[in-house]
Amino acid sequence: MTENDSFQNPVLQSVYLSLLEILGSDQASGLFKEQGINHELLPKGEVNGDVADLIDRIGDSLNRDFGQMAAQGLLIRAGRASLTFFRRFFPQVADLGSLENRLKPVGKRFFHSLESLADLWSRETGVISKLEQVDQGEFKWIMTIPTAKGEMNHTIFPFFLFGLLEEFCVWLDARKSYRIVYLPAEKAGLVELSISIQPQD
Repeated sequence: MTENDSFQNPVLQSVYLSLLEILGSDQASGLFKEQGINHELLPKGEVNGDVADLIDRIGDSLNRDFGQMAAQGLLIRAGRASLTFFRRFFPQVADLGSLENRLKPVGKRFFHSLESLADLWSRETGVISKLEQVDQGEFKWIMTIPTAKGEMNHTIFPFFLFGLLEEFCVWLDARKSYRIVYLPAEKAGLVELSISIQPQD
């Protein structure tokens, strides 16, 4: 078993390491301690609670400390920084950087890659995600969030995914420009992110 195989909570580990880069050790560990999580136990310990709820509560703490817009921006930055750790912890993501995948036509490459990431995100967070291709370079990432408990609104945690998707798209092809929009939910429990691939000016 490799060191990476020992991670029981690789998404939360990625969130922590990303916040560590942005906020420093004291603030990053403090945010996790507020949720009853010792960041030193993340590699091996079991975490009680839904991953999306935990990211949402960390976002609420950032909102309290820095304000709503800054909290959203920090989660986006953390999402961008997290791609490095997703590639390290998840071979499924790292393999998408292969030459074979990069040589596929843009539409097929992005659909396959985003669909693979959506599958991983669903499995690791418990938030079911699916990808829809609207056009050659237009996609919708749709998340279905359980609302039975009614405990969390899940309005802030998608900003982490927003940043991850931005960095993921650039990693797949830095020659293009990308526009990602967090769409207001039309139904309770649904979150949509629109992803558009555009040629650089």
